[in-house]
Amino acid sequence: MAEISIEKLIKDLNSTNPATLERAITYATGNPDERLIPHLVKLTHHEDIVISNGAIGALGEIGDKGLIALDIDELKDPSFRQSALNELYVLRHNLGIYANDKDPEKRKYATEALVMLREAVPSLITLLGDNDAYVSNSAATALNEYDSPEISRLLINALGDKNRHIRKSVADYFGPHGSEGAVEPLSKVLLTDPDPEVRTAVAEALGVMGYPAALGALTEAALKDKNSDVCMAGVEAVVKIDAKGAVESLSKVLVENKDHPEVRMAAANALGDFKDRRALESLKGALGDEDSGVRNAAALATTKIMKEKYDEETAKRLLLGAVTSKDSTLMKTVVDYQRTRPEIKKTMEDATKRLISTLPPIQQKTAAALSFTIGIGGVAKKPGEERKKVSL
Repeated sequence: MAEISIEKLIKDLNSTNPATLERAITYATGNPDERLIPHLVKLTHHEDIVISNGAIGALGEIGDKGLIALDIDELKDPSFRQSALNELYVLRHNLGIYANDKDPEKRKYATEALVMLREAVPSLITLLGDNDAYVSNSAATALNEYDSPEISRLLINALGDKNRHIRKSVADYFGPHGSEGAVEPLSKVLLTDPDPEVRTAVAEALGVMGYPAALGALTEAALKDKNSDVCMAGVEAVVKIDAKGAVESLSKVLVENKDHPEVRMAAANALGDFKDRRALESLKGALGDEDSGVRNAAALATTKIMKEKYDEETAKRLLLGAVTSKDSTLMKTVVDYQRTRPEIKKTMEDATKRLISTLPPIQQKTAAALSFTIGIGGVAKKPGEERKKVSL
């Protein structure tokens, strides 16, 4: 092909004739020149996919600046969006290396290119909601290469996007990158977003971020959200933050979340792991929970805390819950605890006898047999013996 001047090439790239455009793009591909970038970018939106894809290829031949100039989110073909995103990710990674290179020319190039790359962020945010999963995942991967207050501000605004996939991906971004300034807008999304997957992602992100300022919103979500996954994510995030108010938050969830027993159980387990005596009061109440899983978790958590320091009143309350519930698993927990504290074995056996004596006759036999089976022997009452009221 004969040599064409840059002026003539630019003119041909602005032609309305498809054949002229194809020839000009072919020439531009073999003769890359940065002056062609704006004209080729315009052609990436051409209705003829041969022309638009050809323009994309020509921009790629120009190099980094041509790639950066692409309106990636406007590309019609998902495979080209994917390719462009992959190239952008590699470029961003390489620029990070150049920024620390000993060669000042490479550092200068990296600085200029990184500034230009920031202009691609709005396109990347749009692509988070792309219908093609590979494209949206690639956009998320590319965004994760960025970490600056400027990018965070753009992403905070995107938390209000109408596309739920974008909102969720933005929440995922803030987990490893979020600053304390992002806690308030994320907390608002946690409590108001209509999509449970988005709310769950936000709760998880706040847990990874680890700022105590998020405890209030996380506690409210764990208490009031109608979706159990969101509640569970709230509990797990509170545990990760492990701040001064975590025990109070988890105790509140244990007592006040009436809709999701699995959430109450998770709160009880977490309280046991904290081994904080401030949790004992809420755990005592949970020993009478309507759900056996919650009762058992509360019993186990109570024993974990009391292994640190024995409390006779709490031990009796634990025993009362085990016997009156007729729950063999719960009673087994009590007995296992008793065996770790041999010095209170006699106290526990005596308390068991007195507790059984307070039950109606029909429950006495069941409780006595149950207690004997799991290791507290000699507690059955003689038939006809009068029941006594025992205050614990």
